[in-house]
Amino acid sequence: MSIFTEVSALKSCAMRMLENAAYILRELPGLTMPDDLRKRIENLCSEWVGCKHDVINELGEISSTSKESFEEVAERKARLARGWIIQAVRASEPCVTTCQEAARVGTAHHAIPILLMESAVNILSALPPRSNRISHEH
Repeated sequence: MSIFTEVSALKSCAMRMLENAAYILRELPGLTMPDDLRKRIENLCSEWVGCKHDVINELGEISSTSKESFEEVAERKARLARGWIIQAVRASEPCVTTCQEAARVGTAHHAIPILLMESAVNILSALPPRSNRISHEH
């Protein structure tokens, strides 16, 4: 995969994150749950939106890079953006666990953890494969 393709795919993944956050926020009003759980989900969605903005801005800076250092800068920014996306999605795990418990005891709608997990999978499925060009990645 070329660095251009990877950067484009990371931008698309970030947009998928925004779309899923917006979808969750549209669905929340119709779902029963405690106020503190609703706030936690709203905060998660806000984190995803913020991550999307960070990724798009970071990757957008590549265009102002000199021709000589383009590939190195683009690869570094792609690694950084990938890490942010993964970290943002991982942040959903404790929220999902709390939602599962709330659904189990009947204080939250059973569809809430499914909604969050499905959204996380949607985001991760849009994440491009790791580049083989970067041999020093950990």
